[in-house]
Amino acid sequence: MKLRVAMRAGVLLAVVITVLSAVGACLAVYLNNNVPYIVVAVGTAATCFFGLLILSQSNDNEWELTAEIMRTAIAGTIVVVYLVLVGIVAFFIVGASVLPGITQTMVTNFTTIVGIVIAFYFGASAYVQAQREKRDDKKGRGGEESGEASSPPSKPPKAWVGAGYLTR
Repeated sequence: MKLRVAMRAGVLLAVVITVLSAVGACLAVYLNNNVPYIVVAVGTAATCFFGLLILSQSNDNEWELTAEIMRTAIAGTIVVVYLVLVGIVAFFIVGASVLPGITQTMVTNFTTIVGIVIAFYFGASAYVQAQREKRDDKKGRGGEESGEASSPPSKPPKAWVGAGYLTR
């Protein structure tokens, strides 16, 4: 995707999510309940997911869905929905001054999910990058490997055993 088109799509995505959140907050205040926030969360998730899928496309001629593109769209969507959710809970909850138990539980669980998703996303990205570099190194040497590099170690590192990862 060309840079100019990607910038326009990114700005449009941010504007749609912001307008959706503002309309939801106004409706919640006007109706004096929190139901419009459900529409905000679902709308933000759908808009963000498909927007990130579009932004991740590198080929202008045909649509492609790879594991890396899906991983990016899912991780990005979860983080954006989390930020919108925390913003709503922090500034726009209508009613009691103390958050309901379900809201506290939801924010706590969602915080855990976001932490796991971010760790998985960067861990998987690092693994994929390492595998590419390993494959490129093999191609650069003509596919030949020395016996030392391909043989597994006979013993695990002492740090693994001492840290409780492995037992003797």
